[in-house]
Amino acid sequence: MKSKFFSKTALIFASVFITASLAYGALYQQIGDDSPMTQINTIDFFGGAHAYNGDDLAPGGNYVGASLIDANLINANLRGSDLRDAVLRGSDLSGSDLREADLRSAFLFGINLSQSDLSGADLLFANLEFADLRDAKLSGSNLGFANLVRANLVRVDLSDADLGLADLSEADLSEADLRGADLALADLDFADLRGADLRGAGLNLVGFRGADLSHADLRGVDDLSGGNLSSVNLSEANLSGVNLSRSILAFSDLSNADLSNTDLSESDLSDTDLRGANLNGVRSGNIFGFPSDLPVSWQLINGYLVGPGADLSEADLSEADLSAVDLRGTDLSGTDLSNADLGNADLTGASLSADTNFSGAVLTGVTGSVLVNNINALQSQLEETQAQLAAAQAQLAEEFTLDEIIDLRPGSSLIAVADGNVTLSLNVQSSTTLVEGDNPGDWADIGETSEVVIPVDNEEVKFFRFGR
Repeated sequence: MKSKFFSKTALIFASVFITASLAYGALYQQIGDDSPMTQINTIDFFGGAHAYNGDDLAPGGNYVGASLIDANLINANLRGSDLRDAVLRGSDLSGSDLREADLRSAFLFGINLSQSDLSGADLLFANLEFADLRDAKLSGSNLGFANLVRANLVRVDLSDADLGLADLSEADLSEADLRGADLALADLDFADLRGADLRGAGLNLVGFRGADLSHADLRGVDDLSGGNLSSVNLSEANLSGVNLSRSILAFSDLSNADLSNTDLSESDLSDTDLRGANLNGVRSGNIFGFPSDLPVSWQLINGYLVGPGADLSEADLSEADLSAVDLRGTDLSGTDLSNADLGNADLTGASLSADTNFSGAVLTGVTGSVLVNNINALQSQLEETQAQLAAAQAQLAEEFTLDEIIDLRPGSSLIAVADGNVTLSLNVQSSTTLVEGDNPGDWADIGETSEVVIPVDNEEVKFFRFGR
């Protein structure tokens, strides 16, 4: 009895197992030669065909919530179809046409969409974890909040796509086209972006921790300021003109990267590898930490990256030790170099301005600039002029007080004391008119000039005045 019971139980279990296999492990294939899919059949465990329980698949169809697990839909034409909440786990849709399809919240775990065209498709909140999207076209698509963890996106076209808040951690995006894509707040931690084209992409507050961006092109990205790029491989990447201020670049590899005209102000460069990097025109200041390596002729001085071609305009390098530093081609417009040591520095081709401050700076042996060669002479002239001005101010303070100067008001005349006397000269004239210029010849002297000599007994008196 016991053996029969177990035999029946085993048969029931086997039956349930086979039924489950048929239900969840079925393969779907197209029937007919029409380009649009006219009918789908399932192939069961024993090779028998079973009709798909649902509408025939065709472009523009309504397949909301459809279950097509492990379906064979190679080269399917589902353009413009509504596949919201559809379950296509493990299905093969390689080479399919899904342009403008609605796949919001679709479950596409492990799906094969390689070489498919999903341009303009809506994949908001879609689950594409472990999906194969190699060489697929997703330009202009919406992948906001999508789950693309460990997805294969090699050479995928994501130009102008919306990937805001998408999870792309550990995804393979090598050689992907992400030009103009919006990746704001997306998670790209430990993603592979080798050789990816990110020109003009929106990367605001993107997480790149541990990502590989070697050979990537990031020119023209809108902003990376304040971003976390720690432990990122950016070797030989093109970051020309990118704003990296306040970003965290600690332990990152930027060797041989193009950082020309970038802004690294207030960034964290702790143990950052900058060997061979192009730092021409780089702006900096208040740098945190110390790079593990720097290009030849470059130094970190007073929080600034200092070297040939650096943009040090308006920088505060007062009292800095810049002796024998290579400053060829640097922009020193408005730079404060007061009391700095520039002995034997090379300023060939450096840009100076009238407000570049060299006061008190050591300039012994400075070479390479006509302006710098004349700085000592100009400083001497300036100091001499300042001394003359100070002497004149002191003399003026001794000669007159403010009240004395104010006393020189209209209606009064001041007459100096000479040889202990004051001489007053008066010349009286008469005229038939009071209008000046009508008949100037009317004015005539009425007598000789009268002089009055007034002796001055008080030696401290120097001036007299009389009123009209």
